[in-house]
Amino acid sequence: MSFARPLVWSWLFALALPLAPLAAPDQSASDTSWCHSLLGGTNVTILLVADVGTFTGIAEGSYYAQALQNRATVDPGSTPCDSWSYGTIFGQQVALIATGIGPVNAGICTTHLLRCGSFIKEVIFSGTAGFSAQVGGAVDPSDCTTPNYDGAPVKLGDVCITPFAVNWDCRLGSFNQSCAEYPNQCGAPGYDVGPNVSSMFGQCFFDMYAKADLELSNELINATVRPPPASSVGVSFPTPASYLTNYSSTYWGLQSASSAYPLLTAPTLTNSAPNVWNYTVCAETDSQYFWTSLPWDYLGRSYISMTIKHALNRSADASNVLAVSAEEGVGFLAAMYKYAGTTGGRMIPHTQIRSNSDYTYLPLQWDGADLWTEDTSLKAINFTQSFSFAIGTMSSAVLRMLQTRCVRTNGAASPTCSLSAGQGVTYTP
Repeated sequence: MSFARPLVWSWLFALALPLAPLAAPDQSASDTSWCHSLLGGTNVTILLVADVGTFTGIAEGSYYAQALQNRATVDPGSTPCDSWSYGTIFGQQVALIATGIGPVNAGICTTHLLRCGSFIKEVIFSGTAGFSAQVGGAVDPSDCTTPNYDGAPVKLGDVCITPFAVNWDCRLGSFNQSCAEYPNQCGAPGYDVGPNVSSMFGQCFFDMYAKADLELSNELINATVRPPPASSVGVSFPTPASYLTNYSSTYWGLQSASSAYPLLTAPTLTNSAPNVWNYTVCAETDSQYFWTSLPWDYLGRSYISMTIKHALNRSADASNVLAVSAEEGVGFLAAMYKYAGTTGGRMIPHTQIRSNSDYTYLPLQWDGADLWTEDTSLKAINFTQSFSFAIGTMSSAVLRMLQTRCVRTNGAASPTCSLSAGQGVTYTP
């Protein structure tokens, strides 16, 4: 679920989930029957989402549910998750599960799911998020007089695909330090310690390198950016509503004009494939603290660059990454990592796909002397419109991957690999 909204305090805590012990994968006969009743089979692809529609009335799994065939629903009182069903999508056994919003719910639900770990092929966590508007943000704090001309702009509906996340709450913040730069929007909020201090916060970086995770991430990336498979009815990406195209034009028009960005090319929303930002450029920065503005975005990008450096042993800093602000990744990954560490456990292939539903900061304006401020003339985005579109783009990407697998196995002529009436993304603005 997205986090780029008006600045509000919510639960501010570091993630140290009291996860229950995880069952080893060698289940008894009764456990096997129980897992079949939850998943409907073996070698199951798990599609996790967070929100059943609590925030905007639009469930993050709604388009997956349209594509789910032979659907069976699990009694909601029998699991700690918000919803649970299973069936097939393009002939592949799938379980669609909503964890509930937030890292604690995600961790608890995933822990319950992993009692059937040996039945699971892979796990994909999908959700909306707030994104940086540009790679590297709008302004470089090392040179507060110069806009970021080189940072690629990010569209609404763009996706980040990554198996990594960082707990943004892993810091001891000072209100006075945080506000010392106000109203100047070029700077970084002060804090005393950060995510390297595991003794204070528990695990902060979720950056375990696993070849299978990157292979799954790459498969999803390739399915998103390549043409759809040659089947009779392919998965297409949703067309944005006129409201969203107008909002995007206004956002980038203000940014270009008031921030002196003459070289910046504004992105154009279409129903073509979204831009895909991969795990070398983005990761989830998860929090229970609602934040917005460029200084907080800078801090998020700083943490993400640390995560990417830890995970991939490659150079990264706040100037060449995107912040993807969400909630559930660290809870989900905490459960996955704990399961992998149990006796007989394994690291189940997993990744996350987040779609941009809103920007983490407003357009900026430059006073010509020494001050960057937010252009507050832009009204807040209509979340119902932006969330529905973002859910559509991320869902289309995952469905296209499953359809590509089907065509590879069964051939393009197989009816199993085509969408039926009412299946897939039928996004209506």
